[in-house]
Amino acid sequence: MTTSTPADMINLRLILVSGKTKEFLFLPSDSAADIAKHVYENWPMDWEEEQVSSPTILRLIYQGRFLHGNVTLGEKASVMKAESGSDWD
Repeated sequence: MTTSTPADMINLRLILVSGKTKEFLFLPSDSAADIAKHVYENWPMDWEEEQVSSPTILRLIYQGRFLHGNVTLGEKASVMKAESGSDWD
């Protein structure tokens, strides 16, 4: 079953090392730190055994690249679009 993502949002599928997944929606203006905090504060119930002690422990990979600190999803997508020369629209 596929659900559509609102045009102004980015759908991120988080994957734990164990293979468990959960999808979250974020704005392109959300930073890696914002995302890590949101995930930490909304940790899925079925991930309880793998709960981390701090949002700073989480490592986020978006489109094959690490996100950290104040880098936003929109900035990362723009850089990747420019590097690839592709039209992501």
